[in-house]
Amino acid sequence: PREQMRTIARQNITFAESFDVKVILAACGTISSNAPDIIAANATKTIGVLLPGAERLAATGRKELGVIATKTSIESGAFQLSISRFAPDAKITAAACPDFVPMIESGHYLPDDPMVQRIVAPLKDVGALLLGCTHYGLIADAICEYLGKDVVLVGAADASAETMVRYLRDCDMLASGGGSESYYTSGSTADFEALA
Repeated sequence: PREQMRTIARQNITFAESFDVKVILAACGTISSNAPDIIAANATKTIGVLLPGAERLAATGRKELGVIATKTSIESGAFQLSISRFAPDAKITAAACPDFVPMIESGHYLPDDPMVQRIVAPLKDVGALLLGCTHYGLIADAICEYLGKDVVLVGAADASAETMVRYLRDCDMLASGGGSESYYTSGSTADFEALA
């Protein structure tokens, strides 16, 4: 439910802020589309995937635009609204893909997978497609092969990561040397480790 996602967003941002971070990337299209106000209202700069993805999609200059995301993201209308803000004259086709995340997490995402073809079929006429869920980059090749090479794929994850790097650079906060990585999960660590 939307309210539960908003609570999760608040909790995750508070958790990340406890590490005294420079910036937070909320790398989830569902959270970004259902809690943009929470993402924007933090002491620590927090970037979601919604606006960077929509802006990058609009920058393709195509007039037939598509977005695929989770059911909750598409039902919120946030991606469609953001895209139309950056590309007011574009025709936007949105498709919910509730089966993609479980399919991706199980490791099944081949171009000839009937599920990929079934879900992406309504988007056959788009000139550019936004992958609104950060999982979807893993099936970009399958989507591209089905839609054809002329369709520009835009990853919301890539666009937001570049926005974060640009912010750090503009604020002169890029790290000068190496660093360390830590991973936390609210689920099974064994499952997370296998998927990673």
